[in-house]
Amino acid sequence: MKKIIDKFLIVSSVVLFASCSGVHRLTIEVQEPASVTFPIDATKVVVVNNAVVQPDSVGLESSYNGKKTEGMYPSLDSIPWVSVESISERLEDSDFFSQVAIYRSSLRSDNQWLAKGRLSKDFREQFLRETGMDAIISVDQLLFNTVQDGIPLSDDMYLSNSYLFTDIRVTGVISISIYVKDKESPLSSFSLKDSTFTKTSAYSDLKESEVIRRLLQSMIFKVAYKLGDKTAILLTPTWKTADRIVYAGYSSRMKEATSYFKSNKWSKAEDIWLSEYDKKEKPLDKARMSVNMAVANEMQDDLDTALTWVKKAKEYYLQTDAKDNANEIEHVDKYTEVLEKRIQNSRVLDLQWGVEENINELQK
Repeated sequence: MKKIIDKFLIVSSVVLFASCSGVHRLTIEVQEPASVTFPIDATKVVVVNNAVVQPDSVGLESSYNGKKTEGMYPSLDSIPWVSVESISERLEDSDFFSQVAIYRSSLRSDNQWLAKGRLSKDFREQFLRETGMDAIISVDQLLFNTVQDGIPLSDDMYLSNSYLFTDIRVTGVISISIYVKDKESPLSSFSLKDSTFTKTSAYSDLKESEVIRRLLQSMIFKVAYKLGDKTAILLTPTWKTADRIVYAGYSSRMKEATSYFKSNKWSKAEDIWLSEYDKKEKPLDKARMSVNMAVANEMQDDLDTALTWVKKAKEYYLQTDAKDNANEIEHVDKYTEVLEKRIQNSRVLDLQWGVEENINELQK
């Protein structure tokens, strides 16, 4: 089984805005499922380099003062390993898999750099058996396009045309395949794109400038690392920040509830809000207490009950002046969508983390 951690939300900070309506806004973190769902028993993964290195002279566009020139060619020999290392680092930090390894030898020996090499089922099964791993994350292709545009900085006699301004852009594309044991086809195959650019100045022209070559090499490394990082993010659950609002009041009981939720004692705050809800008669007051009840239940991981309360809030808002309360009604509608999505995500997270009580339901 994967290492199970709290897959729901945590309060990262509480930011209070004292307003005439007594609205408190809190910032929370919500875990969202990975884009790729691994089998429950795929706890050990190995990242492999299955890409053929792009020739140094390919994909480099260089111009000087509007005319094409020979560019400074950076070395791309080790570039795929930058992405491999980046994927491994992010997966290690996530604690999602029990073991993350790198296979330190390239799997490709051909020179077909434009071809995406696919791993045969026989090779995969033997490889996983020999390495003792459960899944393969394969970097199948890593390609770059670079554009250098050099312009003379000045016609001044003291600077001369040998001092130039250059605009450099690097774009990279990575192709990934995910394989798991006992599957005929890849679990997932996808490509990602990223880029970076800079503007700088240097002496001499582009083809003679070692400074430009080193800068270009650094930019390619940066893009390769970012592509690896973006790949790993798709393979693990991630945390994202979100905002919630709570309606406060000026009575002693409501102030007591505020002190409770500020210290994460949500069940105590919920008891007070429920009592206040029962006492209220105006639809607007009941709607606001219903919103508070929804937040309290969400914070205690009872998402279904939270959804019931926010829908109840909408019913009460419909009994009020829709124009006067348009912002609150819009908030409730959005909160309803958020909770519905969280309920769906929670089921997927159960499957991804291997929470057994919900797996059978998901697999029906």
